[in-house]
Formats: sequence, structure tokens, C-alpha cells
Amino acid sequence: MAVVDPPPPKALKTLSAIFEQKVTGDVRGVALLEKGPRASPFLLVNVGGVLYAFDAQGAVGPVASSWKAGDAVVAVGDDAFDPASHVAHSPPLPKTLKCSSKTFSADASRMSAHCDDTSGDTVYVYDTRTGAQIGVFKEFQTAAPIRSGSITQSGNFVFWVARSEGRFEEIKSHVTGPSMSSHSVMSPDERLLFSTVDRNYFTDERSPASMLDPKHGTVVFSLPADVDTVFFSSSEHGRMFAAHHSRNWGDMSHATFPDHTWLTIHLGDAQAIAQIVGNPTEATFAHDESAVAVRFDGVIRVYSVR
Repeated sequence: MAVVDPPPPKALKTLSAIFEQKVTGDVRGVALLEKGPRASPFLLVNVGGVLYAFDAQGAVGPVASSWKAGDAVVAVGDDAFDPASHVAHSPPLPKTLKCSSKTFSADASRMSAHCDDTSGDTVYVYDTRTGAQIGVFKEFQTAAPIRSGSITQSGNFVFWVARSEGRFEEIKSHVTGPSMSSHSVMSPDERLLFSTVDRNYFTDERSPASMLDPKHGTVVFSLPADVDTVFFSSSEHGRMFAAHHSRNWGDMSHATFPDHTWLTIHLGDAQAIAQIVGNPTEATFAHDESAVAVRFDGVIRVYSVR
């Protein structure tokens, strides 16, 4: 297959690198706050369950904190932390449960744990701040092995994945929605739903990725077939997201690993406003959308968005 570089976006928005940080070890998650103790974007990195913090001046160590049970925390990968003291404050899980993963809503107010109990795959949902159990979910049944069940960024659904299939189950009603692709991501404000065919199973599929209206299932706009996932901003005022492109994802039947990847930054539609190359793996926006942290192999780079 001929190698074709991604076309540049039609209208560029300025991305200025503020700082970058080399990070090694078991990086489990990244978060970005618009401002830290030294008035710079504040990068939080979960490495092996330990929180590290950085800004444009370098590492920021933990400090004494007035945090108490019920106060807000920040989700960084598979744990939630007080960003001042760097102490983890996730609800404890019963020792009798065998849980494979923990996931948080965008505001870290809710946590889900995908566990294997006596009745099979079950998702437990907790109030992160109080530790109270909100619900137990096991309604999704399928002949295919269940790979995962995790809370959505809005905190209102559990997203189940079994091979190439995905389904959203509403936490309030325990009602499971229609079948869709396992590569589906709902925005925190529930106004957009990204979905693309799982090409790990349908390797010859060439259809474009879609951004849907979750309530009506209609296509709002399409994205290129090489987009395998998106990373939404958590802002309630904007719709900024980063689309992750993979040359292999666009043509899995001719895939050659390691694949070549890039990100495009969007303001709520198919039109890219900026592009980041160099094999990035994920993007995390500050809540006010003034900055974005992009993870590469061994390096996390923070950009201002203007």
C-alpha cells in the first residue's frame, strides 16, 4: 500500500508548545488543569498508581492539603487524586470482588469497577466523593465474551464491550440501548457520540467514522475512515475534541505495525483546526479548552490553544 501523508487541515488554529515532560514507567493516565499553584497549566500523571505533577517550571511536589471526605478530586487514569497532596481518594472495593479495571466520569464524581462476581461480569458504580454504592449492573448479556464495562464521561451510562459490539446502559433506569460498534465514545455533555466500525474484526471495512446525535441516532457529520477514536473536552461550553488517526486503521487488511498516527483538533465539527504529528497516542484538554496535553512515546507535551 502506498504511504500517503495526512493532508493538513484547511484552517489552522495556533498550537504553541508550553512545555514537555519525559515520563517513564507504567503511565496509567494523564490529566490537565488550566492552572496550577504557579499560574501555569498543571499536568498530572499517574505512574503506577503514584501521582506526579508538572508545570512549565518543572516538577511540582505534594503539599499539605485541607482535603476532606466529600471534597472534589481529579481523575487521572484508573485512580482519583487530591491534586495538592497527590493522595489517592478512590472508593475502596470489597475484597471479595475480582475487578479488572476502574473508570471515572469526567468530573471524577462517579467511579465504575468492572468485576467478575458469582453471577459473571458485573459493573459496580460508586459516588467517588462519599464512597456510597450507586448501583450494580449486569443486564448486558451476550454470547461473545464481555471485554469491558465502564462508566461514560457524563457519569450517566455504563458502556459495555463484547468483541466488536458495544452497548450503553443507562445508570438511572438500567435500560440497555441498541447495539453499536465497540469503538464508540460519548461526549461528556451527551450531545455527540463518536462511532466507527471495529476494524480489528472487519478488516476490509472502508466506511468513514461518524459523529452521531445520541438521542436520535442520526449522523451529525463524518470523519475519515482512519480515525479510530476521539478524545473529548470536558467543557460544558465547548465541543472541542481530538481525533486519533491511524494509517493502519484506515486499511487494516494491509496493516504494518508499528502504525503511523497523528491527531487533528476540532471545534465541534468535521473541520480540523490544528494537527499534531509524530505518533501521538492520546490527548487531554484543560477544562477551559485553553490548553491540551498530548502523549507521545515517553514524552507528554502541553500546548496552548489560541
